[in-house]
Amino acid sequence: MVSVPRIIPASGLRVPPVHYHTLLTSVLQLRFGQLCKLVLFASWLISIIVGYRANYGWIWWLLPIRSFWFFLVAFPILILRKRYVHIDSLPYASLFAELKGRIVSIGFLAHWVFYVFSSSLFFWLYSEQMTDVSVKKIIKVYEPPVINERALYLFFFSIFTASVYTLFHIVFDLDKLHFPSYSMNIPPRIRIEQRLSSILYKALFGSALVSLFSPFLYLALRNRIWNSSIEFFRLFFLLHRSNAYYKFPVGLGMLADTLFSSFLLFLVWEFSNEAFSIYMSLGPLHRNCCISEKSKDKNGTLVTGIRAVKRPLTRALAFQELLYISLNQPNRRTEIYKDINREIPIWGQILKECSFVLNQVVKSTTKKFDKESSQPLEKPLTKTSATPVTVIPIKNENIFLKGRPTHSIMEGFQDNNASISKDMVNSLKNTLDNSRVFLKQYSSYRDWFFASRMGIPFRQTIQRRVKIMFPNPVLTMNAITALSSFMVHSIDEDVYGTVQRDIPVVLHELCMTMSALEGFLNSPHIHWSDIDAQRSSQLPNLEEINVIMDAVYTGFIEIVDKFGAYFEHMDLSREVQNKVRELYTM
Repeated sequence: MVSVPRIIPASGLRVPPVHYHTLLTSVLQLRFGQLCKLVLFASWLISIIVGYRANYGWIWWLLPIRSFWFFLVAFPILILRKRYVHIDSLPYASLFAELKGRIVSIGFLAHWVFYVFSSSLFFWLYSEQMTDVSVKKIIKVYEPPVINERALYLFFFSIFTASVYTLFHIVFDLDKLHFPSYSMNIPPRIRIEQRLSSILYKALFGSALVSLFSPFLYLALRNRIWNSSIEFFRLFFLLHRSNAYYKFPVGLGMLADTLFSSFLLFLVWEFSNEAFSIYMSLGPLHRNCCISEKSKDKNGTLVTGIRAVKRPLTRALAFQELLYISLNQPNRRTEIYKDINREIPIWGQILKECSFVLNQVVKSTTKKFDKESSQPLEKPLTKTSATPVTVIPIKNENIFLKGRPTHSIMEGFQDNNASISKDMVNSLKNTLDNSRVFLKQYSSYRDWFFASRMGIPFRQTIQRRVKIMFPNPVLTMNAITALSSFMVHSIDEDVYGTVQRDIPVVLHELCMTMSALEGFLNSPHIHWSDIDAQRSSQLPNLEEINVIMDAVYTGFIEIVDKFGAYFEHMDLSREVQNKVRELYTM
């Protein structure tokens, strides 16, 4: 028989909220499905353009089933983007380190394989509209066929096109998602329309580049390609015994075909990459509702998202939703203010996570590139140990007996007349003098190298260092802006006063963050190889710091303007008071 306490749960227990990542995963899956539909429609349009030259009639290409093959050209790119998507800046100190770390990697090989597969499939489909591109070519009826070099060049061109775009993908880091700072309500269709001109321009530029340079590269590698192809195809076909060349495969017709086909291929790749970036960065709104509103415990689910440090995309979207709520949803703000029936109120948990973001800014500006100067603590003179003390054994030998000399080895090398020693000392002095001269020359050559154009890829610029310090400034900006917005609206919506009691703490953290950023700008961590920053009297434009600084300054001003009349009754720190006086005297 089951007892009553086992049936009725305790009133103090609360069911854990659904994790924000779980709801976000379902939303991203729906967006990925919409993305595939859009890419399928674009593939159908490409199939109509390609089928216009078909011998069996372009009407056959109007059927949607033909677009499936061209969809297979774009689908590997979507899978590739899904695998390597990220939102933080890559932590590379120099351009050379970035190229080395990204190109010499498994990721680059995976990108290259996917693009080669996509390119080979596209040119196989496009070759159906071309003439004389079969592998075997009959020169004379009574002789065995030879290898058709036009087919070899088309295969080479497909690999070359894939390699060029792979390098473009890696260098410009197309895998990174850029969340827009403007309104989150702009639908993806409008965003894609705004990017169409850029997509067409990049496709045209890329196709012209590979079409013009590919014949010269093929000409340089023609001998190796021809000989290796003959050895390979003779395993399957009966070919002519002669290994001589025939007519060069690249003419005006082939050049026009490669230009047009590569333009369509670049168009497919560019459209797929842009569409993926747009759909995956739509923000936290799904069907005009926030993602956390699908949960029964909306506020608890939102907090699980902003805590997800190991899931950068989930955390970024959760902070973006927090910003949206703080600016546009007064009812949801009121619910957060009133949600105090927990071990830690929702506002306290939100404040803790936003304070963590602010503290990360302070730590990054003060400790990121400084050498560890902390010294070990002094050990106490006496130390008690729980382990038993071992008794020192007593020696029975005579300790005053003359032992073995400790410098017997050195005495064997000493010169009694001191003539050899003087020569050795003089040679050491000459070596030290030569080393000093070499170091001076090395320093001058090193400075000259980094000041020249050849040293630009090896410079550890202040811009790259700032990106390492603040890999995701948009998340920091969202956290600061949301925190200040909640504080400002609490004067009218916070019934219990749970937010207003934390005003001194928030102002102090904003003041410390502002001081840390100002201190970094006054004495930045400039590397010795950053010649331009050392010679310039002004710092370059540091976008990451400017974004965070504007958010901190704006939030501080808004809170001061809203609660300035009540500061006499608040326990403000000395730093906050000085900063308020400084702002009011400006």
